[in-house]
Amino acid sequence: TKVPRFASFRFSDSTQGSTWANFPMQLIWTPRWCLEQGEKDILYFSPCSISERATAEYLPSELNDAPTQDQWIQNIIEAQSCFASTNLQKIVLARQSKRHSLDAESLFSELRVLQKNCYHFLLSPNQNESFFGVSPERLLKIEGTKLQTEAVAGTRATSVDHIENAHLSDALFHSKKDQNEHGIVIQYITERLVPFCTEINIKPM
Repeated sequence: TKVPRFASFRFSDSTQGSTWANFPMQLIWTPRWCLEQGEKDILYFSPCSISERATAEYLPSELNDAPTQDQWIQNIIEAQSCFASTNLQKIVLARQSKRHSLDAESLFSELRVLQKNCYHFLLSPNQNESFFGVSPERLLKIEGTKLQTEAVAGTRATSVDHIENAHLSDALFHSKKDQNEHGIVIQYITERLVPFCTEINIKPM
């Protein structure tokens, strides 16, 4: 039986006034035990008491988003200016949502139900903080000397109607903008893997 290992890396290497100050720079560990249901659904249980986690009282959560809508629009304008005045090919704008609650596990469970067929993660460095989220792509998978990663750029909403989904898929495949963005991501990943790999195979889109 293969023993799974998990890894996490902090977003920022700065500790002064950082949201990530209590999260380790990098952490690789083997879980005490885990429950797997398919490749994308792995429940990892940390050494802390499960009963202690389960007895947390659920309280209404407070959600704070940043930046504001006005700031977001300003960020878009500044990004457009950068494209016009520099050689930048791609800018990824991001938003941050902070939710204050005593029951991160319940919120995470709700997220797993709402966002299916994705990779879900939750990391609690202590009893008071948790970081969790959902990603449509896996960062990497390592088996022996083989490393596998994914380049995801350009998406479309899905529908319960199979015919409509086919049209959405076709529109995405023939979108010049999305194809260009996808190519940039592939090039970025490839350039960073070259120093560490003897061979790189890129599957066609």
